[in-house]
Order: sequence, then C-alpha cells, then structure tokens
Amino acid sequence: MIRRSGGGRQKMWNALRSATGPVGVEQMMELSGSEESSVWVYMSGLMKHDYVQRRPSGWVLLQDTGPHSPAYSAQTGELHDWNLNPRMSPATLTRAWKRSGLSVSAFAEAIGFNRGSSARVASMMRGGRPVSAQVENAVNEYLKKSGDAHSGK
Repeated sequence: MIRRSGGGRQKMWNALRSATGPVGVEQMMELSGSEESSVWVYMSGLMKHDYVQRRPSGWVLLQDTGPHSPAYSAQTGELHDWNLNPRMSPATLTRAWKRSGLSVSAFAEAIGFNRGSSARVASMMRGGRPVSAQVENAVNEYLKKSGDAHSGK
C-alpha cells in the first residue's frame, strides 16, 4: 500500500479529525476533491476496521490515531495505520540496497520491480516518501533469499 501525503484520503482523514460532528458524503467530496465512489470505498474501509461509525448525517471518527491517514486497500481489505505501525525506515532500506552491491535500478529489479521503479525506491531511501508495504515485503524476501536476516524496521 502506498501512502500519498496530501491526497484525497489524507484530506478525508483531516476532515474527520477536525470535525465537531458527522461529516457527510457531499462535504467529504468537497473537502477532499474525491469522487463519491472513492469516498464510499475509503469510509467503508475505515468502518470495517472500526475507525469511523456511519450515522444518518455522515461519518464520525472513533479512533484518532494521529495525523497520517490510514492506508486502505479495497482489493485486499488490508488497512495500515502509519501512526501506529510505521513501515521500514529509509535508513534500513538504504542499508539493504548498499549490502546488495547493486545500482538502485538493478536493486529495484532484484526485489521484483521494473527498473522504472528505481526513482520511487530512491525516493523512499531519501525519506521523500514512506517505504511502501510492497517494497518492504520485497526487500525482506530478497534478504531472506540472500541469507541476510532483517527485522523490517
């Protein structure tokens, strides 16, 4: 799961956190710039994981875990709360890459991504974006195969 700071879901999360009452779908669409279907998908995911409750006039936040919007995948039903469980650190990702002895693009390919993903991986190493679950899992698998155990944080 990729967390995109400043995106529609972050704006929805901010609206829920700052609201003094229920936030309706129209208000959520306006505040986030998201389509109605996107609002329903994200709010359904937050409801499924007991972060929000649906009331007749909108959604109410039940768990304010911090400033970062939880990442939700409708495809898998998985929710990751960046406030409670941060992913692999940029320093850990960088150490794994350096241990590989590969260029960043070759490392991206070695962990199962195309060479075009190297800019994304490099941005994660610099801390420009959070290390995604896919990259963390791929790096951990790569390290297992190469015999280099890793804690994942």
